[in-house]
Amino acid sequence: ILPANVEDATISISAPPAYNGEAQSPMVHLAFGEATLTEGVDYRISGSTGTNAGAYTMTITGMGDFTGTYELPWVIEKAVPEIITPTAGELTYGQKLSESVLSDSAWKWFNPGVIPTVNNSGYVTFIPVEDSRNYDYTGIEGYAIWESVEVIARVIPVTVNKATPTVTPIIPEGEYTE
Repeated sequence: ILPANVEDATISISAPPAYNGEAQSPMVHLAFGEATLTEGVDYRISGSTGTNAGAYTMTITGMGDFTGTYELPWVIEKAVPEIITPTAGELTYGQKLSESVLSDSAWKWFNPGVIPTVNNSGYVTFIPVEDSRNYDYTGIEGYAIWESVEVIARVIPVTVNKATPTVTPIIPEGEYTE
C-alpha cells in the first residue's frame, strides 16, 4: 500500500480565535475517508501558534502512512475592546474643565480651558486608541479620527456647583469709624 498524500485529507479548522494577548492555536481536524487522522502519528503541525491579531499559515506534514505537506492559512481576529466612560469630579463655578479630575487618567478633556456652566449637558472627553492592530474600535460608540489620531470621544456630565461670592466693600477714605 502506497502512502496517501496529506493534501488529499479532509481538513477542517475551528472558528478563528479572537485576540486575548496570549499565544493561541486553532483546533485542526484531519480525516481521510471515514478515518480520523491522529496528530503525531499521521501528521505533524508547525506554525500553528500566534499571539497578535492577523493572518498566519500553519504547515501540516504527513508522516507514517501519509506524505506531503499542506499549507493551511488561519487568523486571529481583532478583539472588541470594552470602553468604560469616565466620570468627572465636581467643580465650583469659575473653575476650568482641566480642574475636574476624570476617574480614568487616560481620558482627557477636549477643551480643558472651558469654564463650564452650572446648567450644562456635558463636555467632550476623549481617549486615544491604543493597539489598533489587535483591537477593532470601529464599531465602538464615539470612535473618530481627529487629525490622523484614532480616538474614542464621549460627552460626560459635569456637576458645577454655585460659587459663594466674595464681596469686598469699598469704603471711601476717612468715612470709616468703629
